[in-house]
Amino acid sequence: MSLTLRSALLAGALALSGRPAFAEPITLEQAISKAADAAPLLRADEAAIAAARAGRVQASVRPNPSITLESENFVGTGSYDVFRQAEITATYSQQLERGGKRQARIGLADSEIGVAEASARVSRLDLAAAVERAFIDVLIARQVVDIAAYRLTEEQGIEREALRRVRAYKDPLFVETRAAARVAQARIDLDQARAKLRASQNRLASFWGAAGDGLEVAGKLSWGAEERAALAHADQALSEAGVTRASAAVNLEQSRKTPDYTVSGGTRF
Repeated sequence: MSLTLRSALLAGALALSGRPAFAEPITLEQAISKAADAAPLLRADEAAIAAARAGRVQASVRPNPSITLESENFVGTGSYDVFRQAEITATYSQQLERGGKRQARIGLADSEIGVAEASARVSRLDLAAAVERAFIDVLIARQVVDIAAYRLTEEQGIEREALRRVRAYKDPLFVETRAAARVAQARIDLDQARAKLRASQNRLASFWGAAGDGLEVAGKLSWGAEERAALAHADQALSEAGVTRASAAVNLEQSRKTPDYTVSGGTRF
């Protein structure tokens, strides 16, 4: 096949594939970024991290003191009126924690932050993996459309040649019929490929709440060990954070076996 004929066939394939001429393609990094900006789960993870950090601040606070006011014989008659037998007592009390309770609370709060951060990283990587799979589906579907369009162009060329030979009585009639059937099948395959492409584009665009009409992607097919390693490390970090949190919870419960002291002082009027 000559270079001129091959170029013409490829041009016809691109025309039949229906690809927009001036569409700006989106990269995988842009798709992941758009999906992350629109993902409510990631915003919930950020709120969970903020809540865990606020819990860390609360855990580091010592028990609040208390002030108690007591009154006796405040209301009465005769010798028990407010100016004769009334007694008012003001007491200030402070609980003194023992057994490392405060440090145990802080340790548990720190482990909660670790779990929240590890969970957020896993969620982000899971989202990125899902977007990448959808992105690859679009790349594959686009290649299938191009191949189907190229095949249709080829079959149409064969059909024209078959028609010419049949009209010249060089081939029997069934050659033309078979060529027409192959063209019809190629056209059906192209329609199916385009439908799958639209479905994959819509699925990719759904990650950021958009429609996939005219969506173009730029990149190549790849799924290397780096992505798989990142997911594995994130899952391992989440499991380790869960173990750390469980250990911190045990330490907190063990610290509560030591009784606390309460120091009180006051005055009576």
